[in-house]
Amino acid sequence: MWVVLNELFFFKKGNAFAGKTATIVGGGGGLGSGRSQYSLRQTGVFLDLHFLNKPEVMVRFFEGNTVNLENGELLDETWKTRLVTQVEQLRDFTYQWKLGKEAFNQLTTTTK
Repeated sequence: MWVVLNELFFFKKGNAFAGKTATIVGGGGGLGSGRSQYSLRQTGVFLDLHFLNKPEVMVRFFEGNTVNLENGELLDETWKTRLVTQVEQLRDFTYQWKLGKEAFNQLTTTTK
């Protein structure tokens, strides 16, 4: 986790992340990567990323038969559906974000 954070802070100098949309998917123990996702979101605020808030995907690896631990394959259909939904929501969020910025730019340039 710290390697990722250090790399993100390094990129802050040129900030290729500013204004981009993002989402976080994770898996782990009891909280299913919840703490890591929270920390990464805080870093994203510093980098001016715009996170998709819902749905959240925090797969619990060790509850039932959710993940094949040998190859990382997601086995639970509920989690697969949530993951697909999250990717679709990110696509829509990104499209809306870009349209909103474009509309704002057009409005502000025509009123000047």
